[in-house]
Amino acid sequence: MSEDKKRTLEKLKIQIAERISLIKSIAEKTWEIVHGLGALIERRQGDYNTEVKWELKEFSGFRILLHLGQTMFGGNDIYIWYQSKPIFWIYFQSDIGECRVREFVPGYHWKIFDKIFSDLGKHVASAREAEEKKAKEESEDRDLTRQLLYCKKEAERLGLIK
Repeated sequence: MSEDKKRTLEKLKIQIAERISLIKSIAEKTWEIVHGLGALIERRQGDYNTEVKWELKEFSGFRILLHLGQTMFGGNDIYIWYQSKPIFWIYFQSDIGECRVREFVPGYHWKIFDKIFSDLGKHVASAREAEEKKAKEESEDRDLTRQLLYCKKEAERLGLIK
């Protein structure tokens, strides 16, 4: 009988580790994708927290909602729907590995999700890098323009140009 318990225990430990790994992978992908392609739909400043909602409304049959910062200790929900059906909902404070799973529907949609969002994550990262580079160039250009205006005023003041 104790051999059965040992096998059951080992099997359960493996299942737990696999589920935590899958949840972390899903959460990381949704976080990156929603921040890259979704929209900030609500931001509310509380006394001790900032509650934020991000949403990616419709992408290849998926809808994702991040509801973050509900309390000063964290309080975060990640919701995913596929073809208008809820397939994933977790709640966590700050460590996703300690989350409470409210909804997890196994099925083929996770293979679709993984394929779409794994490739998309690379594109979002590239787009983000391009945006950051453009913003830096624009900032440098504004600084040069300000410096040039200042120098022109100084040159006028000193009679170098009219």
